[in-house]
Amino acid sequence: ISMDPTISSQDVYNIITETATDTGSVGYDPYYGYGIINPLAAILSIDTEVPIATFSPTPTANIGSTITITINVTDDLYSTKYPIVTINYRFYVDSIAEGSWQKIKLTKTSNLYTANINAQSSIKDMHYYFEIADSIPSHQFTLPQSTPEINPYILPIRDTSGPEITFPVVNNDYFSQNQNLDIVLTDNTAIDSDSIDVD
Repeated sequence: ISMDPTISSQDVYNIITETATDTGSVGYDPYYGYGIINPLAAILSIDTEVPIATFSPTPTANIGSTITITINVTDDLYSTKYPIVTINYRFYVDSIAEGSWQKIKLTKTSNLYTANINAQSSIKDMHYYFEIADSIPSHQFTLPQSTPEINPYILPIRDTSGPEITFPVVNNDYFSQNQNLDIVLTDNTAIDSDSIDVD
């Protein structure tokens, strides 16, 4: 019932008897009844629907940040284990792949599945796709569904934030005489030029 709260006690009885492993004489008999209860077969018999996945690709990611990918997957089977969602990804520079496909399992929270991937420290593209597995092998599929390694989702990793300038805290007397003003310039990538024009 925990797998499908909508079924009745009679439904549970029918599922258990119909999926039991037959022993003794064929069919029901007075010694073995309907046979040995087969929990896996019982669960699989109520998992009749293919999972439904909903995903909105992230338009871009910032260099050096953590990429959070979230996908919503619903299923008719109420399970803490299924569906299982994995993401396959690899990085590209100027359309040239760096390394092989990496694969990680997403964390499941109700119907939401989340993966956190470290963005690279240079301008790249991340190609990725999902594998969604149900308790029944024939329910497994990928997203995108058509040749995902050839036509995956593509996430541009770009420098989307500018440098930050931090000025020291000074009092008015600081400017009454010539002083060096130490200014801190930081960025999430290497800074090509650190000259600052002050009027």
